[in-house]
Amino acid sequence: MSQVIYKFAFLPAMCLANQPNASPKHADASVGPVFTATGGKLLVNGKRLLLKGVSWFGFEGNGRVIDGLWANTLEHYLDMLDSSSFNAVRLPLAFNTVMEDSIPEIAMLSAEPELQGLSTLQLLDAVIAACANHRKLVVLDLHRLDSSVWPDPKGLWYSEKVKMSDVLKFWSMLAKRYCGRWNVFAGMNSPL
Repeated sequence: MSQVIYKFAFLPAMCLANQPNASPKHADASVGPVFTATGGKLLVNGKRLLLKGVSWFGFEGNGRVIDGLWANTLEHYLDMLDSSSFNAVRLPLAFNTVMEDSIPEIAMLSAEPELQGLSTLQLLDAVIAACANHRKLVVLDLHRLDSSVWPDPKGLWYSEKVKMSDVLKFWSMLAKRYCGRWNVFAGMNSPL
């Protein structure tokens, strides 16, 4: 089995960069593990962090929310991940979907009526919180610039329409929003 290595930026570090007076011991940090880095390795509670995760698509597409919530609840899927000992969920995102922050169609959330009417970012908040309750790390991934274009013809993380400064605003907004969440990482789309 080949090993895939992703480049990750730990959002609390981005949080501290964006808010110089912020403390790394934020809101729910007391319930989460302690992350440190040494010798080029990320450690959790003093042990090397090993991820066993899944990619949960949906936020990167025109549906504007994770797939499958038309059939089963979020808890159903997270319980299934628990039973298979997964500790991470990668959430591919589309730049335009996140920045527009519109409300998905009700049909996308048939199995989750209490989530109906929430915007994309509110739904992302709910998914991240549910993952934290199940002790799952969340890897946010800027997967697409435009939810209706795949693959991107140039394959870059910016375009003529979405400038590099826009991408930085995107990540800064997410860093500020999830600053206190112990379980949120950010990742580049493609593995090394």
